[in-house]
Amino acid sequence: MKRVLIILCALILLFVGAYLLYNQFGNQLEPQISGSRDLGEGFLDFSAEDQAGNAVYFSDFIDRPTIAFFWTSWCSFCKLGMDELVGLYEEMGDQVQILLVNLSQMGNRELILGRDFMEASDFPFASIYDIAGEAESLYAVNAVPLTLFLDADGSIRQRQLGMMNTNAMLQIALELE
Repeated sequence: MKRVLIILCALILLFVGAYLLYNQFGNQLEPQISGSRDLGEGFLDFSAEDQAGNAVYFSDFIDRPTIAFFWTSWCSFCKLGMDELVGLYEEMGDQVQILLVNLSQMGNRELILGRDFMEASDFPFASIYDIAGEAESLYAVNAVPLTLFLDADGSIRQRQLGMMNTNAMLQIALELE
């Protein structure tokens, strides 16, 4: 009986201690979103590499309404979303800039797999590679696919997490003009 009482007291002390520690330091465990942009705010520029390994900037692609699609090579929904982007491109052509942003800072393997996937694909739009993780940080990308819709001035008009079909993207894209 005495042994059970000692174990029960130890468990209570453990839970009380965990509760006090969480209340003291729990806010430090929350993810800090450093560069999250609100709708209507302008884009934040970042450096990346293009398919050939040349240095480029996000701003190099913002010359008309733009759809920035954040993806990784291991994300099957990202690849399905790219097919939907092809449908959007077929509807809108060059009226909208479609830019794929690969989150390559996950390591050299992601960069290689991403580039290999793009070389094997025949997408009619550019892909850039966020090797330093700037885009992920600036736009608070914590899940993929993530699609940003920017107007011709570079203001963010819509932020969509998850896969979208062509019609849903078309509706938003038509409002960007």
